[in-house]
Amino acid sequence: MDPERMVSEGAARAAVQGPAAGSADRVAPPTAPARPFPVAWVLLIALLTGALVGVSLAMISIFVPGALPAVGAG
Repeated sequence: MDPERMVSEGAARAAVQGPAAGSADRVAPPTAPARPFPVAWVLLIALLTGALVGVSLAMISIFVPGALPAVGAG
């Protein structure tokens, strides 16, 4: 008997018999649905960080003249 015929007969027998014994009573637990990515929180954090950096640079330029390099002056 050739190997291809043995494989096809084995596959046919497995299809008729159904799933392997012991696997039918084991059910996978339900998984929690995936939470969407919190884009609003990321944007809020980016906005607050930008505001903090901007206000910090403004305060430095007001209270310590000459501490920051001149950009675009020339």
